[in-house]
Amino acid sequence: MKYTIIKVDPLSQESAWFLPELASRILLLFARTCGKETAEIDTRRVFARLCLADPTILVLAVYDSKGLIGHGVANLIIDQYNGSREIFVTQCDVDPASPPGVVDTLIEQCEAWGRENKATMMRFESPLDLHTARAWAKRYAFKLVSYEMERPITEQKP
Repeated sequence: MKYTIIKVDPLSQESAWFLPELASRILLLFARTCGKETAEIDTRRVFARLCLADPTILVLAVYDSKGLIGHGVANLIIDQYNGSREIFVTQCDVDPASPPGVVDTLIEQCEAWGRENKATMMRFESPLDLHTARAWAKRYAFKLVSYEMERPITEQKP
């Protein structure tokens, strides 16, 4: 099954048609991972930053001929003291019936964006249960650190 991944831009005709569904997906994932208390404000922050064309956020949408099948949200974190840069992937979610390799491609695109922005580390918010977190860390070559996974951004894929 063929799928497309695009960088979301609220003013782009290519991505504007699925913004309501994307907002719903982001809201649901925030509610599941961070709690219902902050899910709405976190979702509003993502979309406010998108509308302001904030260069430190990346929102990717995955769709096929039937519609939206996944998304990713990443943030560029710049340390104000030493200038170091890292990518923090806060959301990476695809439908269970999605084709193989979608998550791999989302991670690759986040990593490429990190390289473009001179980031040296990528952190990935891990799933809530430790078993799933360990499986994801192993599959996608991250080191599990507390509730986050991380790996250096290099010129070559791990």
